[in-house]
Amino acid sequence: YAAHPENRRRERHRRAARLRSAAAVPFTGDLLNERMSLWSGCWMCGEPFTAHRIRTVDHVKPLSKGGPDMLANLRPACKSCN
Repeated sequence: YAAHPENRRRERHRRAARLRSAAAVPFTGDLLNERMSLWSGCWMCGEPFTAHRIRTVDHVKPLSKGGPDMLANLRPACKSCN
């Protein structure tokens, strides 16, 4: 997990989705990175990512509100917006 912390986060989200019976479509880290590269910055504020604006992955419709854990529901967001 130390070498790839994003995999651990993704597994936690998938487990949470399964516990709530939310839809979960498996995807690889490469597909996630390709999806995130479609945006040059945060999808909410539009600011580019820098050393101070750290990129996180945001679920557009939150898992807690029944949103699916799938690539179509993911966007890059800076830590402060997420």
